[in-house]
Amino acid sequence: MIHHLVITKGIPMFKVCEMFYRLTKKYAIIEVPDVKDSQVQLLSKWNTIYNNKYSLKKFEEEFSKSFEIIEKLEIKNTKRILYLLKKHY
Repeated sequence: MIHHLVITKGIPMFKVCEMFYRLTKKYAIIEVPDVKDSQVQLLSKWNTIYNNKYSLKKFEEEFSKSFEIIEKLEIKNTKRILYLLKKHY
């Protein structure tokens, strides 16, 4: 979902973070594909304007301002990370 919002819709990562912050009561679990993920690669081909706006690093930088990253789990045989986040109050 994150990659679709940022790459396809052109929503800045900080705005995506704000949306999750408003929608989350305490915890959030978010799957974030790496830029090497096949779907991210496909989306990036069609939306080259947003290529440099999306990365795991940018996700962590923006989301760590509003959330504590409790756990990161690499999903086997994929280029995706599952994040467990706790909202800062």
